[in-house]
Amino acid sequence: MRIKDSILGWVFLLPLLILLSLLIFFPIVRGIYLSFFDIHLARGGEEPFVGLDNYIKLANDQVLPSIIQNTLIWVFLTASLCIGLGLATALFLDLKFRGKAFLIVAILIPWVLPDVDVGALWKWLLDTQAGVINQFLYLAGIIDHPIEFLSSADRALFSIIGVMVWRLYPFVAILILTALQVIPPELYEAASVDGASPYKKFRYITLPNIAFTLIAGSLILSIWLINNFAIIWIMTGGGPIHATDILGTYIYKVAFQFFRLSDAAVISVISFSIILTFSLVYLILFRKQWTGEL
Repeated sequence: MRIKDSILGWVFLLPLLILLSLLIFFPIVRGIYLSFFDIHLARGGEEPFVGLDNYIKLANDQVLPSIIQNTLIWVFLTASLCIGLGLATALFLDLKFRGKAFLIVAILIPWVLPDVDVGALWKWLLDTQAGVINQFLYLAGIIDHPIEFLSSADRALFSIIGVMVWRLYPFVAILILTALQVIPPELYEAASVDGASPYKKFRYITLPNIAFTLIAGSLILSIWLINNFAIIWIMTGGGPIHATDILGTYIYKVAFQFFRLSDAAVISVISFSIILTFSLVYLILFRKQWTGEL
């Protein structure tokens, strides 16, 4: 009977497995396959097998190291700021006060907006000439000339990081708030009886109970950020001079502006490897929680 139930279960799962294979595994395998051929979209004709030549060529690419550096700065700085701001917001929202429900809804607005809208909005706000932020700073007497938020190679990436933090921190805040609200209040009551300070309550009660959520949120954010494309592309297009290019935008440029599909496939393999590393870390760290061992 159990064998029949097992077979029946696999029969019902089969359509989903086939769909997942077509949507996920086939593109991955196809991308790896293309990385071993010389494919140029504008040239057409034969697609000769070149083995590891594409990988060797990109290893000597002068631009790719800066793209990887931008990606690492983009991921770690954005994720760190989101976790810090999200934690502070969650601790505040965990307090009891009037209007908390309204405030939560207001905080979630950046999170529910589409990436396209967020990118277009902040591109206008940060514009050097017509941007509201520059006009406000000038009228307030804070600056004498407009700040080049998006057109300066030194500021552009950090400006977009600020936008992305504004976009993502509400998700982190709600995630942490959910974890805070399941901590037994008896723990805090016992700590108060023992004379524990607010700092010690946070360090020895709050932090251990939300550690899983903090690390999980960091890893999820990292994977999202590596895959992000729309906001950077809309705001700067990866410029100026590759200053805001990350792996996602650079893959698009190489494939559809330079027409070097095989090189784009190699960069995609690199991006996939980084994402796979984050995913494996996630699985290893939380294997015990999922299996119920902790």
